[in-house]
Amino acid sequence: MISLRRILDLKDKIGFEYFLYLILAILQDNISRISWMVADSLRKYLGNGFFLLYASGIRISWIDDESPFEKFEPIGQEKLGIVVQGPISATTLTFLKKLNGVCIPIVFSTWRNSIDNGIFDSLENIHVIENEQPIDPGFLNLNRQIVSTFNGLLYLKDLGLTHVIKIRSDEIVLNKHFISHLNGLWNEFGYHKVISLNLPIYRPGHINDHFLAGPIDDLLRMFHISKKIKIIEYRSKWYNHLFKFFRIRDWPNIGSVETRLMYNLSGVDFLNYLPSDFLQYMVKNHIISDELTIGLCMPKRLITLVNHYPMHFEKNADYYNRTITEPYYRSLAHNTMTLNYDFINFAYENYRY
Repeated sequence: MISLRRILDLKDKIGFEYFLYLILAILQDNISRISWMVADSLRKYLGNGFFLLYASGIRISWIDDESPFEKFEPIGQEKLGIVVQGPISATTLTFLKKLNGVCIPIVFSTWRNSIDNGIFDSLENIHVIENEQPIDPGFLNLNRQIVSTFNGLLYLKDLGLTHVIKIRSDEIVLNKHFISHLNGLWNEFGYHKVISLNLPIYRPGHINDHFLAGPIDDLLRMFHISKKIKIIEYRSKWYNHLFKFFRIRDWPNIGSVETRLMYNLSGVDFLNYLPSDFLQYMVKNHIISDELTIGLCMPKRLITLVNHYPMHFEKNADYYNRTITEPYYRSLAHNTMTLNYDFINFAYENYRY
């Protein structure tokens, strides 16, 4: 818990207006995170650093903008690189500066004419790729993600790399040891496996595409340039289901961005499977970590009062968003029957909002 004294000490640094907002946010019963708009304003007031506020414990994490992450020392013989893909956000340059210290090949795969000349000159380990925007961005920008990710992966593949970490450019990582942690997971559970985060229990086929790590050939298959899809095809199939009338029982009838990427990777259409089948497949063939362990955070989604999703999920969000985290994965990796699959399948087939 953050102490009252530390909260009061903040007042002189951030100004009374934002200090008052912070206090109101803390007092709000159901707050999960502070809004990015306010956090960005606070970042400007605080100079080198910005913070994230979690109501579950009210933890404030400070990031020194100038301190790079530690140099990475691999355990095995695998050659590792990083792809940061997407447009430049408010935190992209800061995050790339921190990654620059790990001393492995890093690609920032973005869009042509979107960056100022010279801003990456001091980052000797960062290679910048400026892609042409796809004419059709795809539903939820899937085609943009495919183009920027694929070209970044291809560049690292040509360098002879075997493994890659893929991160969106609007994300940041707070754990400076996250690369060593991923390497430790591969060393423990197998270098041939893809690492993903927070595996949903009740959404067969859904894989977290915000952060992935694994063999470069697997990720190339997942984000292959030939897998682009027209936005009209997505909307005609499942837009109304998700944004207007969605029920958990409708999940097999839709194909989200994440389930399509999972199909590209595995070749299996898990939308027609029960949760137990998908979960057991993932535990056997993948490594599951979680955002808290890795330290992954998307600043623009640190919202308080605003729900940008026109879905009626709040009533049963705990059910819908329940996931397997790394500690639970470690247990399941040794004994998959620690999950009550009968209960999960029953809930999946019978649940109604």
